Amino acid sequence: MEDIDVPVAWASTHGHTLPGVCARHGEPAEEIHHPRFGRTSPGWTLIAAVTSLVLAFLLGVAVAPMLAPLPVVAFVAIVINMRSIQVAWPYCARCVLLHHRVKVLGRVAGALTLLGTFAAVSRMRANGVDGTMLWVTAALLLAALVMALVMAAFSWQRLAGAQVSRDQLSVRVKAHPRFAAEVRERLAAERAAAGHIR
Repeated sequence: MEDIDVPVAWASTHGHTLPGVCARHGEPAEEIHHPRFGRTSPGWTLIAAVTSLVLAFLLGVAVAPMLAPLPVVAFVAIVINMRSIQVAWPYCARCVLLHHRVKVLGRVAGALTLLGTFAAVSRMRANGVDGTMLWVTAALLLAALVMALVMAAFSWQRLAGAQVSRDQLSVRVKAHPRFAAEVRERLAAERAAAGHIR
């Protein structure tokens, strides 16, 4: 793997100018997806929102005070997303399979965790709060956080292994040698064409 800079303009034309191989594995691209590169909303924004709702239900207090942090969380997410750009990026069959397998696993685990948390909280509301059920609820919330981190590790953005430069003119990619070689060839061709025009 090697670091190489790809012009953002290449990734802003539906992927047609990008190399025809995957940046991660160097294998022929099978699909084009549109991740956001740059600074995107961290996973804690969703976790914070869910935790606020669970605590409000668990403690049996007025919902409004417990949900007060949620507008702040939403504002942070919006501001952070404004500093990222959406691109078209090529992925090989291995990347697509990895992403979809983790996505399915995450959805199943998320549904089970949600049901388990709801059952634990409902039992505490009916029978009173006890230490065992509090630990169960904490473990379920921790499992949800771990699964969210795993899913983030296999998101389209992470699979691409790319980040937008500060000036948002290029994408720095930790790429397979085949992908990097194609980028260098195309950059050299563009420079030669520009020099010929001049």
